[in-house]
Amino acid sequence: MFVKYTWDTVIEAFIDTKSKLLSTKEDFKNGTTKIKFICCECRRPSEMRFSSFINGNPKVCTKCRYKYRTFSRPTNTRYTQEMVEKIYESHGCKFLDEYSYNDCFYEFQCSCGNIDSKMFWNFQNTPMCRECSQKNVIESKLHTIEEVKEYLESIGCTFLDEEFFGVKYKINFICSNEHKATSTLDALKTQGNGHCKECLKEFLEWNRGENHYKWKGGTYDEESKKFRTTYEFKKWRSDVLKRDNYTCQICKTIGYLNVHHKDGYNWCIERRTDVANGVTLCKNCHLEFHIIYGIGDNTEEQFQHFIKRKKLYSFIV
Repeated sequence: MFVKYTWDTVIEAFIDTKSKLLSTKEDFKNGTTKIKFICCECRRPSEMRFSSFINGNPKVCTKCRYKYRTFSRPTNTRYTQEMVEKIYESHGCKFLDEYSYNDCFYEFQCSCGNIDSKMFWNFQNTPMCRECSQKNVIESKLHTIEEVKEYLESIGCTFLDEEFFGVKYKINFICSNEHKATSTLDALKTQGNGHCKECLKEFLEWNRGENHYKWKGGTYDEESKKFRTTYEFKKWRSDVLKRDNYTCQICKTIGYLNVHHKDGYNWCIERRTDVANGVTLCKNCHLEFHIIYGIGDNTEEQFQHFIKRKKLYSFIV
């Protein structure tokens, strides 16, 4: 049931709690409005949707509510307060909270002096504040010009710039096919072949017609497209679907259906519109058949073998 919250509801909710409301009436619109308040537990300024605040138990900030949830667990945890403090000290940090459970947020002072909060298990993975971890990530991606030149030479490219600012900045280079190009070092590492956009365009232009691995002479595809627009094909397809009750004849599913030629369309011309030569298959079963037996030159014997294969597999499973 939808509940409409008013400003009076907000005031009543904060009267019942020890938290101090900071938002004003002008800031409040409805239950989805984020209200600002001082939490009665941690005494820190917090922000939360009013609907989440009033429906929560207890009515505290998100961080303290998470602590309440973890406090309800058994206290015989793996670590003690002294052990946790020593773990933080071993990383040059200072533990500023009371330990209760591993997946609870705790405040600590980082070795750089910043005060941050993390779950205990998360701190064990990255024993530092967010700023320090971001700096480490940035420093790990820094490369010298000599390292960039060595990498480009290893993939057959030549570095043309005098400065390098980072992996996300575009650099000028000569690719392995002697094209002048610009790209980022990240993109070049992802490709790993030293090719540029011009190389890709040349390959796409070359990889057409007779050069394409699926080339069939240039007549079959055009003939097939024309045939699929004819009345005979549409009638044959609808007759097969009606006969099979619009259901896949392998897995008995409905939807995303294809009509398959048992004897292949490309070689069995006399049975192209024979209803007995068609069978209804779902998209997945149709794709699986052609992955196993290939596209073109298919036979009805292959289809019968495919049915036995599927039945045997379902029996084993």
